[in-house]
Amino acid sequence: MKRRLIALVLLTATTLWGVACGGDGASGGDDVATADAADATADAADVVALDTIPPLEKISKVTFKLGGVNNTFDVNGEADYIPTDESGKLFKIAADKGLRKLEISLVPVEEYVVGHWADYEFSEVGVQICYNDGSGLAQAPGCSVGFTHGSIAYDITISENGGAGSYVQGTFSATLQDSDGNTLDLTEGVFDVKHR
Repeated sequence: MKRRLIALVLLTATTLWGVACGGDGASGGDDVATADAADATADAADVVALDTIPPLEKISKVTFKLGGVNNTFDVNGEADYIPTDESGKLFKIAADKGLRKLEISLVPVEEYVVGHWADYEFSEVGVQICYNDGSGLAQAPGCSVGFTHGSIAYDITISENGGAGSYVQGTFSATLQDSDGNTLDLTEGVFDVKHR
């Protein structure tokens, strides 16, 4: 009895397997063609899906040397145009790294501003570069709350600025001073940040 039951189970499994593999009376070639067509459709859908994935956004960052040491600030990097600021039309470039922060402000300027400004050249545009060293020490004069150093000399060039959604690019350097009069040289500054 057990042998007959085992034989019946094996016969049923073999028959079902045969039907699944094309043993249903149709030619085996039909099943292969249908499977190939389904695979081609799936492959085409995968290609379309891959083509519609947007590229990763470039990381906004500001790099510079501070006292000869390389720094990369790549958190919250952005450029903002603030037309309603009380002191005029303000353009800010900023980025963070941990507790440290750097901010470059130009005022008054237009949203698509490009150009060169330096403390040794006359300009109606005021530039302030502020740096927070993360120490929590006294406030630097000329900077908003939260900055330990402000620029007493600067040189900045904005070379690319296509407005909101574009990347603002340029170079800068500065001599920074804290509230005690100690200075720090910022050199080889480069910014490449998204205009928000």
